[in-house]
Order: sequence, then structure tokens, then C-alpha cells
Amino acid sequence: MANFLKLFYLSSLNLKNQNIPRLKFIISFAIFLSIFAVTASLITIFYELKIDKIEKKLLDKQREIQFTEISLDTIVYQITTSTFNFDPLKSQYLKDRYYYWTDSSILNDRDIFYRNFINFYTTIEQDFYFIDLLADLAIDFDIDPKKIKGVKILLKKKKFQKILDEIKQDEANYTTDDNIFDPQIDDYFYKYKDYLEFLFEIHNEAQFFLIDGYNKIKKKEIIERKNIINISKKISNLSNISVKIIFIAFLIQLIIFIIIQFFEISSNLRQEDNEKR
Repeated sequence: MANFLKLFYLSSLNLKNQNIPRLKFIISFAIFLSIFAVTASLITIFYELKIDKIEKKLLDKQREIQFTEISLDTIVYQITTSTFNFDPLKSQYLKDRYYYWTDSSILNDRDIFYRNFINFYTTIEQDFYFIDLLADLAIDFDIDPKKIKGVKILLKKKKFQKILDEIKQDEANYTTDDNIFDPQIDDYFYKYKDYLEFLFEIHNEAQFFLIDGYNKIKKKEIIERKNIINISKKISNLSNISVKIIFIAFLIQLIIFIIIQFFEISSNLRQEDNEKR
């Protein structure tokens, strides 16, 4: 142990006498690297926090656009399907009415009005489901549903539901043990004539509402897609700015380090000159 301390002491003397300038340079360079590392870390953390916030916003936008795209596709499918299902049923109803008026058919009110209503109303239920979906999407895109064409359809949902409740109640009251709906009232089914006309009215307004709402939301969606591109560019710009600032910080600290070393060397040279004198 004594020999080790002796060796360390002699080495220290050797450093003090011969390698002090070099040691100072190494220490200064290490300090320069440490300060630069800290500076670069702080700059990186600052910009990474900003980028993280923007990336979160970007992900939210992308999820919103993806959900909107799926919803709009289903709305288009509903518009097409509803029309495809409704038009043949309406044609059949008009044909039945024609034969009924000309007394060339054995169909009665039950066949013409009630059965056609039962065939129609499920399609209208689906229309209302997608109307509600589109209205919610419109609100998400800051579109007032009241400004969409055919908006009156929103006020007719309660009346439609009231008719369905009435029918379910009647079926509960007038269904026989053989599971046959038989109210035994001659003109009972004639009220379905008005119900059918109401369904036709709802269907037309639903188509206007869905088509116009789809077009308005699609325009907003295109704008949001452009915003996503702009957000992506902003993230890229922040990354580039971060790299540039780190590089500038490195140059500034390197210049300071060189200036300090210049004055340190100049001081040592002057000190050596004075010692020689």
C-alpha cells in the first residue's frame, strides 16, 4: 500500500510538471462534450414533447377519418339498398292498388295496405338508424344537421315510432291462438293506407337527407385529410428544426471552446516567457 501511494504521488508530480497543459485540454474538452450532450438532450426533449403532442393529434385525426370513411361507406350502401328494396315494393303496391280500383283483383285492404306496410317499415327503420348516424357525424364535423336537405325527417321519427307501437299493441290484442292477426273489423286495415303514404314520404326525405348529408361530410373529410398532410409536414419540420438547432448549439459551443483554448494557450506562452526572463 505504501508503495502504491508513493507511485501515485510521483505520478502526480510528473503530471504537474510535464502534462498539465495537456490535462487541462482533455478536461476542457470533456467539459465541452458534457455541456453539448446536456444541451442536445434538452433541445431534443423540448422538441420531442412538442412532436408527441402533434403526433397524438395526428393519430386522433386519422382514427376519426377512418371511422368516418367506414360510416360513409355504410351510408352509401344503405342509400343504394334502401332504394333497391323500396322501389320494387312501391311498384307492387301501386299495381295492387290499380287492380283494386278496377275491381279486377280479389285483394282486400289487409293484403294491399297492411301487408305492404309490414314489408316497407323495416327498410324505414334502417333509414332512421343511418339518419341518426349521419347526424352524429355531421355534428363531429361542425355541420348543423338542420342545414341538411330533408331535415324534416328528424321530426317524423317520433310519429313513425308511435305507429309501430300502435301496431305492436294491436297485434298483441288481435292475434288469435293460431297466431293469426284477425281484428275482425271490416275497415280496420284501411288506416294502413295513410301509414303507407307516410312511409313513402319518410323514404323520400330520408334519401334527400342521407345524400345531401353524405356530400357535405365528404367535403369536410377531404379538408381534414389535407389537414393530416399539413400536420405530418409540421412534424417533419419540427424534427428538421431540432437537428439544425442542435448543430448550431454545437458550433457555438465549439467556437467558445476554441476561444477559451486560445486564451489558455496564450496565457501559458506568456507565463513561459516570463519564467525564461
